Amino acid sequence: MYSEDGFVFIIIRKNMHTKTDTEQLSIQIANQNLQFLSEREWAVLLSLTEDITNSEIADKLFITPASVKTYRSRISDKLGLAGRGNLERYARKNKEKIIQIFRKLFKSPPPSIKL
Repeated sequence: MYSEDGFVFIIIRKNMHTKTDTEQLSIQIANQNLQFLSEREWAVLLSLTEDITNSEIADKLFITPASVKTYRSRISDKLGLAGRGNLERYARKNKEKIIQIFRKLFKSPPPSIKL
Protein backbone atom coordinates (compact mmCIF):
# COMPACT_ATOMS: atom_id res chain seq x y z
CA MET A 1 0.00 0.00 0.00
CA TYR A 2 1.26 3.49 -0.82
CA SER A 3 0.79 6.63 1.25
CA GLU A 4 0.11 10.08 -0.19
CA ASP A 5 3.82 10.90 -0.34
CA GLY A 6 4.57 7.74 -2.32
CA PHE A 7 6.32 5.71 0.37
CA VAL A 8 5.50 2.03 0.62
CA PHE A 9 4.50 0.71 4.00
CA ILE A 10 4.49 -2.87 5.19
CA ILE A 11 1.21 -4.68 5.44
CA ILE A 12 1.77 -8.13 6.88
CA ARG A 13 -0.86 -10.61 5.85
CA LYS A 14 -2.12 -13.34 8.16
CA ASN A 15 -0.48 -16.10 6.11
CA MET A 16 2.99 -14.61 6.55
CA HIS A 17 4.12 -16.47 9.62
CA THR A 18 7.83 -16.89 9.16
CA LYS A 19 10.58 -14.38 9.76
CA THR A 20 11.89 -15.08 6.25
CA ASP A 21 8.57 -14.06 4.64
CA THR A 22 8.49 -10.82 6.61
CA GLU A 23 12.18 -10.13 5.93
CA GLN A 24 11.70 -10.68 2.17
CA LEU A 25 8.75 -8.29 2.15
CA SER A 26 10.80 -5.69 4.05
CA ILE A 27 13.62 -5.97 1.50
CA GLN A 28 11.20 -5.57 -1.42
CA ILE A 29 9.66 -2.48 0.14
CA ALA A 30 13.07 -0.99 0.97
CA ASN A 31 14.20 -1.56 -2.63
CA GLN A 32 11.07 0.20 -3.93
CA ASN A 33 11.67 3.16 -1.62
CA LEU A 34 15.29 3.69 -2.71
CA GLN A 35 14.01 6.10 -5.34
CA PHE A 36 13.09 8.57 -2.58
CA LEU A 37 16.65 8.99 -1.27
CA SER A 38 18.49 12.26 -1.76
CA GLU A 39 21.92 12.36 -3.40
CA ARG A 40 23.67 12.59 -0.02
CA GLU A 41 21.57 9.75 1.41
CA TRP A 42 22.62 7.62 -1.56
CA ALA A 43 26.27 8.44 -0.84
CA VAL A 44 25.86 7.33 2.79
CA LEU A 45 23.94 4.16 1.83
CA LEU A 46 26.53 3.17 -0.77
CA SER A 47 29.23 3.73 1.85
CA LEU A 48 27.36 1.43 4.23
CA THR A 49 27.62 -1.37 1.67
CA GLU A 50 31.39 -1.14 2.16
CA ASP A 51 30.98 -1.91 5.87
CA ILE A 52 32.87 1.15 7.14
CA THR A 53 32.35 3.19 10.31
CA ASN A 54 30.47 6.48 10.65
CA SER A 55 33.80 8.30 11.07
CA GLU A 56 35.17 6.75 7.91
CA ILE A 57 32.00 7.66 6.00
CA ALA A 58 32.24 11.21 7.35
CA ASP A 59 35.86 11.53 6.21
CA LYS A 60 35.04 10.08 2.80
CA LEU A 61 32.08 12.46 2.24
CA PHE A 62 33.60 15.51 3.99
CA ILE A 63 30.78 15.73 6.55
CA THR A 64 30.66 15.27 10.32
CA PRO A 65 29.94 11.93 12.01
CA ALA A 66 26.79 13.54 13.46
CA SER A 67 25.60 14.26 9.91
CA VAL A 68 26.23 10.63 8.96
CA LYS A 69 24.09 9.56 11.91
CA THR A 70 21.31 11.92 10.79
CA TYR A 71 21.45 10.62 7.21
CA ARG A 72 21.38 7.02 8.44
CA SER A 73 18.26 7.78 10.45
CA ARG A 74 16.57 9.41 7.45
CA ILE A 75 17.50 6.47 5.22
CA SER A 76 16.12 3.99 7.76
CA ASP A 77 12.86 5.94 7.96
CA LYS A 78 12.47 6.18 4.19
CA LEU A 79 13.25 2.50 3.66
CA GLY A 80 11.13 1.32 6.57
CA LEU A 81 14.10 -0.31 8.32
CA ALA A 82 13.88 0.31 12.04
CA GLY A 83 17.11 0.20 13.99
CA ARG A 84 20.74 0.78 13.12
CA GLY A 85 21.56 -2.89 12.72
CA ASN A 86 18.77 -3.45 10.20
CA LEU A 87 20.06 -0.73 7.87
CA GLU A 88 23.60 -2.07 8.03
CA ARG A 89 22.43 -5.64 7.43
CA TYR A 90 20.25 -4.53 4.52
CA ALA A 91 23.11 -2.56 2.93
CA ARG A 92 25.60 -5.43 3.21
CA LYS A 93 23.24 -8.21 2.10
CA ASN A 94 21.80 -6.25 -0.82
CA LYS A 95 24.88 -4.43 -2.10
CA GLU A 96 24.55 -5.57 -5.72
CA LYS A 97 20.82 -4.77 -5.86
CA ILE A 98 21.38 -1.34 -4.30
CA ILE A 99 24.08 -0.53 -6.86
CA GLN A 100 21.88 -1.82 -9.68
CA ILE A 101 18.96 0.40 -8.61
CA PHE A 102 21.34 3.35 -8.16
CA ARG A 103 22.66 2.96 -11.71
CA LYS A 104 19.11 2.69 -13.05
CA LEU A 105 18.02 5.89 -11.26
CA PHE A 106 21.17 7.87 -12.06
CA LYS A 107 22.26 7.29 -15.65
CA SER A 108 25.35 9.33 -14.86
CA PRO A 109 26.23 9.35 -11.15
CA PRO A 110 26.31 12.71 -9.36
CA PRO A 111 29.88 13.97 -8.87
CA SER A 112 29.71 13.43 -5.11
CA ILE A 113 29.14 9.69 -5.54
CA LYS A 114 31.86 7.36 -6.72
CA LEU A 115 31.27 3.64 -7.12
